[in-house]
Amino acid sequence: MFGSGLKDARVVVQVAGLDGAPLFYVDHQDGAPVAVVAPDGTVIGRFQYDLAGVARQMAGGGAGRGMLGALAGAAAMRHRLLDASDRPLCELAWEMRRTGAGENLRWVPVACDYTDMNRQRIAHADVKEATFKDRYALQLMYQLPEPLRTLVIASPLAFDLTRS
Repeated sequence: MFGSGLKDARVVVQVAGLDGAPLFYVDHQDGAPVAVVAPDGTVIGRFQYDLAGVARQMAGGGAGRGMLGALAGAAAMRHRLLDASDRPLCELAWEMRRTGAGENLRWVPVACDYTDMNRQRIAHADVKEATFKDRYALQLMYQLPEPLRTLVIASPLAFDLTRS
């Protein structure tokens, strides 16, 4: 979405309602989880890479389908949504697709399933990758409680900021 070229710079994106009033901010600094912040400056929660979840996913494929199978067949990418006290609220499992060939081979995200900590699917996002900005279609399966609702809505922006 953003080809800012800012590299390690801090980026803060304001999300506003139709009346122009801020709803929340998405705050990204390289090397830290992306923070979702309320208009009054309090942290609502965080969007964080889930390295342990990736390791579990890659190891869970059974004999011959662990790390080597994942490297040969499919990339794994996972994130977590954490509340303001860093308690996990939701896990994001990305579906990746291999594109290109030869030296231009790469993995791109095409979809994401959101599950709560009871493994209930609560949302789904489709990703349309483009040269200048990606498009995300986010579908909530239920009315979600706060802060989970705001964190899920903010997550495509947070994800995009981590890729810039």
